[in-house]
Amino acid sequence: DIPITFDELVRLLEAAKDELLTDNHLVLTISLDGVTSGIEDLNRVYRRVLELKNYRFVLGTNQIIYPGRVMELMPEYMTYPDKLADEILACMLHGKQEEFTENVQEFLSILKQYSYQPASLLFNRLYLDLLFQMQKLNAPGKDSYLSAETLHTPATLTEGAGVLLTIFEWYQERKAAAEQLKDNKHFERIEESRKYIEAHYNDYNLSAGMVAEYLGYSTNYFSRIFKSITGFYINDYIRQIRIVKAQELLMNSDMTITTIAEATGFSNPNYFYSIFKKETGLTPAAYRNAGQRIV
Repeated sequence: DIPITFDELVRLLEAAKDELLTDNHLVLTISLDGVTSGIEDLNRVYRRVLELKNYRFVLGTNQIIYPGRVMELMPEYMTYPDKLADEILACMLHGKQEEFTENVQEFLSILKQYSYQPASLLFNRLYLDLLFQMQKLNAPGKDSYLSAETLHTPATLTEGAGVLLTIFEWYQERKAAAEQLKDNKHFERIEESRKYIEAHYNDYNLSAGMVAEYLGYSTNYFSRIFKSITGFYINDYIRQIRIVKAQELLMNSDMTITTIAEATGFSNPNYFYSIFKKETGLTPAAYRNAGQRIV
């Protein structure tokens, strides 16, 4: 039993890893966190190793990750690259895929300078900005809006690039679908109903029947044509508009979450909390923190 240093252990593991990867199609991450002081210390070390595994997000796969390597990353002070993020958003809005991809790669290269927590927050800020634009488009399709299942921090930056490109492609598809709606004979009336909903979303009593009455339609007839043109059930659309408005207030105001719930037409704060988390993947407080922790 010849003792070896930690650096020697890393070198041995690097060699073993490279040999394993040579002839096998594997994705391998090895996390190290020192020596345990006994069996009672295993739980602490195991939790730390799982935490280190998260650094695949910035370091990539097929890596050996240990505290010394993590310490080489920049401190956790975060600066959001607003100008670059605006360019990414503009490329999505105008369908410029090549420029979008290049700007996303530049954005992700910035994240490599940070440790896991700030890097994931910066990524989610961009993700939420793009998601917000997707929600505003309101076009029909099998995915009327992105579900909470799509909202997660990817395991690596490479996976993150794929997630953002998927949003780009979905946006272009829905934008094209929205353009086709203009040929429908009911289009102008549906646009009128949307404007009415935008003006009255904070009314607890807003419903399909209320909008239909305003337009002079029966509730059933209006609900059918609204669904056929927009892809939304009318009550789902009203709820989505309320969530979008709540997102704006969470990011741009100091209003309490209860006050925001009331201001966006939710009479029950607990219902607002559960619906917001279902639609965005984050609680209202977590959504606000994701934006405000980035300067």
